[in-house]
Amino acid sequence: MDSRIANSSASDAAVVSQIGAVRSSIDRNEFFAGLFFLGCVNGIATRAIAVVQREGWLDAAIGMFDVSAIVLAACASGLWLRCAARSDR
Repeated sequence: MDSRIANSSASDAAVVSQIGAVRSSIDRNEFFAGLFFLGCVNGIATRAIAVVQREGWLDAAIGMFDVSAIVLAACASGLWLRCAARSDR
């Protein structure tokens, strides 16, 4: 049991060092762009998967996965604006 505790603290230290490495390698704008992208994918994926199962890949792609062009444009422009923002803010 003591060996698991010792190993868990060593693995916790490794996780903390990995988080620190990722934190120093990504800037704030990239981080928020990633979060924005994750939110867009989360909102669109369920509808797109349902349409693919119902209609097939080709029909779903032609119908833009049953997602409004306005929503797709908003996601694309939001990502572009977040990535294009100045990093010194």
